[in-house]
Amino acid sequence: MYKKLALLLLIIISIQLTAQKPEPSIAKRIDSVRILHQDTVHDYYYWMKNKKQSEFMNYLYAENGYADRVMRPTMLLQKKIYEELRGWHKETYSNTPNKVDNYYYYTRYIENENYAIYCRKKDSLTAHEEIYLNGIELAKDFMYFNLTFIKRSPDHSKI
Repeated sequence: MYKKLALLLLIIISIQLTAQKPEPSIAKRIDSVRILHQDTVHDYYYWMKNKKQSEFMNYLYAENGYADRVMRPTMLLQKKIYEELRGWHKETYSNTPNKVDNYYYYTRYIENENYAIYCRKKDSLTAHEEIYLNGIELAKDFMYFNLTFIKRSPDHSKI
């Protein structure tokens, strides 16, 4: 029984070792010379700066395809880890209100939304909620949106 199991394991390992491994795409090197502050800079990947160039996009798609092929054996594990992390995270919650002068400032998150709603209440936590910045509404017209820092004016009239 152990001999058959060892033989099966050996066959599986040999198949894995002899299987053709995906080849990564290699970015071409084009020397671009610039002089910055009296220093000569050789940038071999300067051509990647132009994101709309078809050559760069082709390279990027090839690189993403390579990553997908290499990571394919771990796809089930990735999904399992993702679902586990999602299970730890509350979908709908708000943080503890922070009192600044007469206002209580807090942030709310809504289920299935990627951005926060920034709220405040004046004088009391039972007062009417005022939404002063809605990340969901701000982000809806953009492919990428990042709101990292909010500063309020001392009189609370501007952000």
